[in-house]
Amino acid sequence: MATPELVRTRERLAGAGAAVGSRAPFEAVKEAVGALGREPGLVLIFPTGDLDPQEVATQAQAAAGNARVAGMTGTGAITLDGAIETGCSAVAFGSSLPVGVGTGTSSDPRAAGRSAAAEALFGVDLDGSHAALLLFVDSESGDQAEIVAGAYEIAGGRIPLAGGAAGGQVRAQFADGEPLSGSVVAVALVSQTPIGVGIAHGCVRRGAPSIVTRSRGPVVLQLDGRPAEAVYLEKLGMGDVPLSDADFDAIAMAHPLAQPELRGDVRPRYVRGRALGGGLVCATSIEANAPVDVCEHEPEAIVRSAMAAVDEALRQLSGPAEAVLLFDCAARSAWFGNPLAAREVESIISSFGDPAPALAGAYTRGEIGRIRGAKGDRNYSLVVVAVGSAL
Repeated sequence: MATPELVRTRERLAGAGAAVGSRAPFEAVKEAVGALGREPGLVLIFPTGDLDPQEVATQAQAAAGNARVAGMTGTGAITLDGAIETGCSAVAFGSSLPVGVGTGTSSDPRAAGRSAAAEALFGVDLDGSHAALLLFVDSESGDQAEIVAGAYEIAGGRIPLAGGAAGGQVRAQFADGEPLSGSVVAVALVSQTPIGVGIAHGCVRRGAPSIVTRSRGPVVLQLDGRPAEAVYLEKLGMGDVPLSDADFDAIAMAHPLAQPELRGDVRPRYVRGRALGGGLVCATSIEANAPVDVCEHEPEAIVRSAMAAVDEALRQLSGPAEAVLLFDCAARSAWFGNPLAAREVESIISSFGDPAPALAGAYTRGEIGRIRGAKGDRNYSLVVVAVGSAL
């Protein structure tokens, strides 16, 4: 059964839908198209990874008709009624919105990002328009920083990047009615009205920074000239506590490393586990001589960061948002122990006012968000994409 989530935007630029059950992709897309009120040009889907990806793709394309369909699975989906653990959320855009869809399947992450971005942007007229490039990736297909770097080489500094890595039990990306694995899917959104992108995280520094004195790819071997694991746990007050791998993983989930940024903020890096010899396996590479902070992922800060990301996206618009896409870190969800997860989503939805925009999103295993600068790979973050009203 589809959830009662019909959304009709002012100019019917977009419509959203959500559903649960074995027919969730079909019902969610059908509802989104119905909310749009006309034939769509693009449908984005965010199923939760509990159905076979081919079945998801088949259902979604059947409901979308001739529209292009793209998206990815999530560790939970986000809808206008809140987060759902299983099911699908979807948003349908009208055919007046120029779009492009591209895929990258190279084993080289940078080349895959470059290829997907080039295909998505090819033939899309950007003159006098606002644009954003969405990237849907696989967290196991290589360094996400390299994927973002490849896409940036094509998109340049003018086009913001947003998206994330697929989550769920069975992870997949979708492009033009086909399921993909280990790939990069890029979607170019072009609008005559502004497109705002907001990015924020809920991580708070713990203590003084350290210096990475030895690293090898994504493995931080030493901090301050000592085994990285020992320094990390000492900063958390757990230097003498014996920890199983499960205990360590639970601690690491709420305590990322973070790299300082020029504007005074930090870029959190998920610690995926321990390495032999006392190293820390991170979600992306951190080079030697880089400063890092040990941080705590605080529930109250998560809620505050959600409002900051929404505010940042809305400030870039000239009116209300007609359509909103959310890419929220799975570590911020209720399924990973965040007691304020429902409050975070409620605060996001209520901030857009009434009438509500067409809204859909997913909990991800790594986020992508770039507004300025060349970097855009994120962890523990919320990325908000808001398409402005035509009124």
